[in-house]
Amino acid sequence: MYDKLRSYLDRERQKLVKEKSKKDIGAVLGWCEGNDKLPVEMDIPFVVSYEYEAGVEKDNFIRFFISTKRLLSIPNRVKHLHADATYKLIFEGYPVMIVGITDKKRKFHPCGLAITKTEANEDYAFLFKSLKKGVELITKQKYEPVYLVADCASAITNGFSEAF
Repeated sequence: MYDKLRSYLDRERQKLVKEKSKKDIGAVLGWCEGNDKLPVEMDIPFVVSYEYEAGVEKDNFIRFFISTKRLLSIPNRVKHLHADATYKLIFEGYPVMIVGITDKKRKFHPCGLAITKTEANEDYAFLFKSLKKGVELITKQKYEPVYLVADCASAITNGFSEAF
């Protein structure tokens, strides 16, 4: 009896989470659509790119990349790139991915951040493709970093290879 009740409650909880997720994705999608225009000012954040999937039969998700014109003008100066994800900053269970560069004094300069579905190859590929799109949009130059500085997660390396 206890197992049946627990199973029923788990199914109902999953339905509620999925329904709440659809509503949250709609709100975030609306925010992304309202903030995807290139601003005039250098330090106003904007959504460089976003992807989403929502529906009854689909696994609901949204991923988006945010930066500023000033931050996107930095990466073309160097040939390396740093990337990682953190769950210390979290949005509805989605990891936050940070991408940036370091200077000669070993100071880290973020170039943008993405909120993605997981830490899979396609999420990192989205991160790097979005960065490339933003840098090329701002600098009007081709962006091809040579070196990747990251932990040993193969998804980061695979995503980098797919984007560059």
